[in-house]
Amino acid sequence: MPKSSNLEPSPRICASKLAYKTVNEIWDHKELIYKIFDSPPAQDVTELDEFVFVIRKRIDRNTSEVTDYIDIKSPGLRDILRMVLKDIRTAGLESEKPATEQNLLYHFLPDLKDYAGRNSENEVLTDTELHLNLLIQHLEDAYQSISDQLDSLLSHGKITWDLLSALFKPGTLVFMVCPSTGLPRCVRYNFGEEKRTVRNGPCFHINSQYFDFDGDAFGEFAVEYIEDIKFSDSAFDMLTIPEDKKKVIKSLTESRVSATNEAGFDDIIVGKGQGIIICLHGPPGTGKTLTAEAMAERLQRPLYSVSAGDLSTNAEELDVQLTRAFRIASDWKALERNRLVATFLRTMEYYNGIFFLTTNMLENFDEAILDRIQLNLRYDNLNPSARRKVFEHFLEEVKACVAETDIEIFAEIALNGRQIKNIVKIAYNVAMCENMTTRANHIRTALTANGHSIPTQVTRLSDDTLYD
Repeated sequence: MPKSSNLEPSPRICASKLAYKTVNEIWDHKELIYKIFDSPPAQDVTELDEFVFVIRKRIDRNTSEVTDYIDIKSPGLRDILRMVLKDIRTAGLESEKPATEQNLLYHFLPDLKDYAGRNSENEVLTDTELHLNLLIQHLEDAYQSISDQLDSLLSHGKITWDLLSALFKPGTLVFMVCPSTGLPRCVRYNFGEEKRTVRNGPCFHINSQYFDFDGDAFGEFAVEYIEDIKFSDSAFDMLTIPEDKKKVIKSLTESRVSATNEAGFDDIIVGKGQGIIICLHGPPGTGKTLTAEAMAERLQRPLYSVSAGDLSTNAEELDVQLTRAFRIASDWKALERNRLVATFLRTMEYYNGIFFLTTNMLENFDEAILDRIQLNLRYDNLNPSARRKVFEHFLEEVKACVAETDIEIFAEIALNGRQIKNIVKIAYNVAMCENMTTRANHIRTALTANGHSIPTQVTRLSDDTLYD
């Protein structure tokens, strides 16, 4: 019986061929986009997904220069590249089928070979291991002549212009001289570009970065002006919160950073539940954020702060942002503070540092989040005794001259800690304009300007507690 000619073709499977393919990507002047053309007669582009990876030669529409890209089709190979190039900003491996410059992968050829060597003794290699070996073999073949030239030149301390970029591996430190100040500096290399200046002709422009503790600032900095961080050991002691809460927070956090606690309590699943998650909740201005900041000072750790406004409401984007934030915090051995009341359960469970959540709306938290919080502390509104201590602290900061009886009266006004700070700041500026020391009348001026009524005398006795 003859075979039917109407049989449907077998569905294509991604990375099913242990091979790679080279294609050309040329600018289409009619459609105004880059389009892929096979070297042989054109085939359906979706067939390319069957290869482990595709080498895409993009021909620049203006200069006709060729740039080689590698489109990764194998999910396993993609995941390996994400691990090996995890800190490289220019890798571009976030998408499901990512593409990256071939020259970038050449820089990490030794790292890829090291990764492959971990399983070299296995009798039977997995598909992913075979895919990695195929990529390594391609890079070795494609860059054999360049590697030979580099070895020869570098052995004599020389380099040619066309091979200059091969010296700079992304993510490594580069020691150089600042063109503006003439001072030595050290930067982390991202990528380089060949440029031509009118004054000096061709040059290799380095894009580099300096990463600050706040997680936001990228830029140049002079090594000469870097100083050791001056931590405030007394900041935590000056917190106006009950001593029993101080003791619990201090014990939990200090035991977490102690070297003797490295093999401490763990979850049933290895690597899970090793962090400390502390939730501080209550009205604004009661010391929640200040507690996290003061604890960071005491532990001499940077505080990596992420607010709800910094994060996306899209689930996939949120997962990427939180994973990055926790990774940065771990790299810096930082404390983490986050005011987001949305879902980040999986990331929370595998974070192994100290994580402060501060919120005014605990009632909006999901039960699953609350179950993962080890310490849940409520901050109530300050009572007169606590307000007096906060007033005394800020008045001492500005070297004010205010009688105790006046402070007692000011403490009767229902202010939170942040409001007291602002009142003293206003009073200080008013006094400065008058070339005077900050006094009670300046505090009264600031209070009145903010619409607060000032009692004529203390109407209630202060007690030893800090909250109403």
